[in-house]
Amino acid sequence: MKNLIEEITEWEHTFDAIPDIILVIDNQYKITKANKTAAEKLRYERSDLIGNLCYKIFHKTDEPPSYCPRHKSAATKKEHAEEAYEENLKGHFLFSVTPLHDSEGRITGTVEVARDISSLKLTTAELQEREKLFRSVTEFATDAIISIESRGRIVYWNRTAGSMFGYSSDEAVGEPLTIIIPKQFRQAHKKGIKRFLSSPSQKLWPGTYDVMALRKNGSEFPVELSLSNWESNGEIFFTGIIRDITERRLAEEKLHETSITDELTGLLNRRGFLTLSEKQFQVAKRNLRNFSILYADLNDMKRINDECGHKAGDRALVDVANILRRTFRSSDIIARIGGDEFTVLITEPRSADIENIAVKHLQENLEIHNEQMERDYKVSISMGMAHFDPKHPRSIDELLSRADKLMYINKADQKTGRK
Repeated sequence: MKNLIEEITEWEHTFDAIPDIILVIDNQYKITKANKTAAEKLRYERSDLIGNLCYKIFHKTDEPPSYCPRHKSAATKKEHAEEAYEENLKGHFLFSVTPLHDSEGRITGTVEVARDISSLKLTTAELQEREKLFRSVTEFATDAIISIESRGRIVYWNRTAGSMFGYSSDEAVGEPLTIIIPKQFRQAHKKGIKRFLSSPSQKLWPGTYDVMALRKNGSEFPVELSLSNWESNGEIFFTGIIRDITERRLAEEKLHETSITDELTGLLNRRGFLTLSEKQFQVAKRNLRNFSILYADLNDMKRINDECGHKAGDRALVDVANILRRTFRSSDIIARIGGDEFTVLITEPRSADIENIAVKHLQENLEIHNEQMERDYKVSISMGMAHFDPKHPRSIDELLSRADKLMYINKADQKTGRK
């Protein structure tokens, strides 16, 4: 008997220690037992709860509300659980009801447990708000934002990513990131992820990468990529912010082209000529190849400007540029390197007599031009040519200096009537 009393006392202590509201309710909806939490939450003395209708006490209604789990359990004769907002207690609760049976299996009542989940609901609501804010920011970002899991499959794909790469979110999510990586870079991408996962303590480089990306239609384009990694439930994820830099690249190329191009004639300027000719010099030196440099000067430039005007002088310079283009090959390097000075690097001359051949061809084109254009002036040039010998190599500057001196000799000869 003593042991039974101790067990009952222990059970009642446990019953009262449970932080959830627990009510035992009979078939007439009357409360027959309530734990300490029920009395505190419902703001009643425990003795005043006993014998009262549960819905009048708990819900402050004259009949069971539509979400009443006790009512639904009575109808189905099974356990029932339901989540609802309880106006009386100003909170969200998870209600669960378990039928009680007598020795013959008849239902004599129910045990109702009400757990306050308001704080969880608040946390969920906050998370939903944060997710809503995140999506509102990322969905309308001007950059593509893409997240992948550790196996390289896409888990997030914003609207800009769709317009940038041509895949909708439904098409992209779940696919490997390699759908937007050019084939020649895919292996490096896989190795990079594998290397990072093998040592997750290492950090991704905080800067940006300029890489090539692949559209759905198969076209490649340059992008700027910044990466970050994060962890959720023990799994590592990567997020990339991607910016299409096609226009920037074109602007840079145009700027570079402008920096090495003569604005008037469209030929290379001195900087452009020296840059490309130095590369050709290194190739010829390494492969024991020949090349020649022609130095040309437009004759009587001052007279054309003084007598015909500066527009005519500019036109004469453009005329010389066009004549040089018609005379030499596209593989040759043609430039205007000074006011009225031009130079041509003839790559891999096909004849040992390149000087006579080039001069003859150039003179023929000058004559044709003067006959056809009928200008107020005749275009003529003075020329000098220097040749690169890989067995006795001289620098580009030395070759230019040599050709320049020969050009002045030719100019003097023209003035005295010598050829």
